[in-house]
Amino acid sequence: MKSLQIRVLSAVIAACLFLLTHYFFKEDGLKLLITIVPIVGTYEMCKLLGLTSKIRITVLTSINFLMYIFSWMHPAYILEGWMTTVILCIGLGLIAARQDKDLNLVLNKKIREFVVLFYVGLLPTLIHILFNKSLGSLHLLSLLVIVFAGDTFAYFVGVLLGKKHYFPMISPKKTFEGMLGGLIGSGLGAAFTLTVWFKVTSPTLAIFFGICIGFMAQMGDLFESLLKRTCGVKDSGRIMPGHGGVLDRIDGVLFGLPLYIAMGYFLFV
Repeated sequence: MKSLQIRVLSAVIAACLFLLTHYFFKEDGLKLLITIVPIVGTYEMCKLLGLTSKIRITVLTSINFLMYIFSWMHPAYILEGWMTTVILCIGLGLIAARQDKDLNLVLNKKIREFVVLFYVGLLPTLIHILFNKSLGSLHLLSLLVIVFAGDTFAYFVGVLLGKKHYFPMISPKKTFEGMLGGLIGSGLGAAFTLTVWFKVTSPTLAIFFGICIGFMAQMGDLFESLLKRTCGVKDSGRIMPGHGGVLDRIDGVLFGLPLYIAMGYFLFV
């Protein structure tokens, strides 16, 4: 019970920080607040993947931070900027590794670096596509509501009704019942935000939208669980008591974000 109280208190503090930042500093304040993701998130991911060299961590953190700033300034060229950066990094990395004799080790490191650049480099920059829309900050808040409603429903349904574990090798506590509860929670969250904030006239369409986003969010949670299980760690960090690191809290948001944007092109007119 104490751990649940800490988890809830930590989530409330984070939500208050988000809302107060938006109230006083508007979208630019939120964009500045979100820089914690490419900075702290890159450090967490490097540690998680065993990229422990201080030089490598510094370089990858700098790259992801600069990519975030570039996408802030030029949201229409996010993908082009990211792809150019990744290709350049791979090329320079291969030149730097030309003396290494173990090619499998070189490839392994490059793949892990690519994961860092994609997961904590590209995905957070897509947030600027949301901000580039009308009511951009409300779109971000809508995404958070959908994902976190799914997390909340999945947790409590799993605790109360969970029996059948669907991927014990990766996450032994996750159950089919919790997964279904999470999809229901995401659907209800979307039904509220889309019909109330964005005047979507079809609750059925809004629920379907939320379920799709919720499914992707759960895949993001599973992906990070896979990384943590493989690396033998419980949490990616300790920045949020009861939740773990930055990536522990936003893994579902990062995976749900691209689909939210893609489906939004057809839903929000």
